[in-house]
Amino acid sequence: MKILQYIPGMPPVMVGGMIKYALDLAQEEKEAGHEIVLLVPGKFTHLHKETSKIVKRKWKSIDCYRIINSVPVSGGKGMQNVSALRMRGDKALFIKFLFKENPSIIHVHSFMGLPIAFFEAAAELRIPIVYTTHDYYGICPKAILLNDMEQCMTTDGSQCPYCIDGVMTIKKIKWQQSPIYGMLKKNPIINFLEYSQKLVPIKIYIRSMHKKYEKQRHRSESILAKIQEEQEYLEIQRYYKEMFGYVTRFHYNSIQAKEIFTQYMGNISGEVISISNKNISDRRKKRALGKKLRIGFIGRGAYKGFDLLKETLQSLFEEGLQDFECHVYFNPKEKLPPYIISHKPYKEDEMDRIYDGIDILVLPSVWKETYGLVVLEALSYGIPVIVSQSVGAKELLAGCNGMGVIVKPTKEALYEALKNVYCNRDLLERMNLKICNCDLRLNYEEHVHDMINMYEKTIILKK
Repeated sequence: MKILQYIPGMPPVMVGGMIKYALDLAQEEKEAGHEIVLLVPGKFTHLHKETSKIVKRKWKSIDCYRIINSVPVSGGKGMQNVSALRMRGDKALFIKFLFKENPSIIHVHSFMGLPIAFFEAAAELRIPIVYTTHDYYGICPKAILLNDMEQCMTTDGSQCPYCIDGVMTIKKIKWQQSPIYGMLKKNPIINFLEYSQKLVPIKIYIRSMHKKYEKQRHRSESILAKIQEEQEYLEIQRYYKEMFGYVTRFHYNSIQAKEIFTQYMGNISGEVISISNKNISDRRKKRALGKKLRIGFIGRGAYKGFDLLKETLQSLFEEGLQDFECHVYFNPKEKLPPYIISHKPYKEDEMDRIYDGIDILVLPSVWKETYGLVVLEALSYGIPVIVSQSVGAKELLAGCNGMGVIVKPTKEALYEALKNVYCNRDLLERMNLKICNCDLRLNYEEHVHDMINMYEKTIILKK
């Protein structure tokens, strides 16, 4: 089988669970004997800005094609020129490319950076398309379906101009897709400056000035301009709805993802297959606990529940429950209290050390997270978890009671769960034992096999 995987970017420019999942899947499918082709957005050229082309590159012995002058990758941010997101693209270019490559199936991981002409070309050549629901991009420009930290129920785009964070220029987006930007992302000096706690006060000042500018800009915008922007987002919603119409079969990575997608899009064909990656394997063991409770938080942003966790830990500390430390793996935007220790995002070969350094993982997401792979990661090490009801991976806990705690995404609920664990450390020991004895799917090859089966069923469906 020849599989074309579309990914909205490559490391080091784009990182995160979606990118890792897609690249791991591509590598494993190749090792299983399938022919793999990658397609990603490429750079923007100064000359011939309106002309797109596809150039061939390599990534770890896999053909990796880049679309030059494609749709800007917004990354869930606002844009000054929103209409650039619905550029239709060159259908003839994609027909020529797909006819030459002749994939058996196309696996799309996001609409970001991909014009609708690609889907029109695939439909004309009768190539089936599988779409993985990593997030809600296409339904929501922010990809998280949150408006002021509450689930957004508006689907016509009318609230998007007032909800979406920040406004990026096309020039900035093009810069972030340039080869030079990719080189800078790998630079150790840039990395040091990005994660240095000593620079946090300067960063806070810069962000406050930016927010002040944004407020002034919003006030200065006329009512007519807002109405025009609302209309643009309405057109964006129609554009993505048309793109979703070309998907042959949806790969839902959780039951929750299926519920949300069908809620917004009606009865669409799909299958629930929980995700994994090549680094997840069975490393469960009986874990020793020290005097200090070590809490782990892996993620970034308020929508992942960090602000909620920070407020909860402050309440515990003020109550006198101070024998704990919380390790977070992202670049914080503010000065942190001494019991919260920030680290750079970890690399694959550091996972053993990271998970050996925590007693419990907390993921109090506020958004309706389609999965939450770090939950499976923690369980694979025998580490108990506290997750909010908004995390798709909560179904792992529902399948085997006693491996962790599911709470409402509120400070009160999280406080009670953490206080209970803090005051009853034997609870962690019982959870650890339960995890070690539960039947968990920790074999990555099984997941790849499930995806190949889904491809085969989708190909038959298209005939």
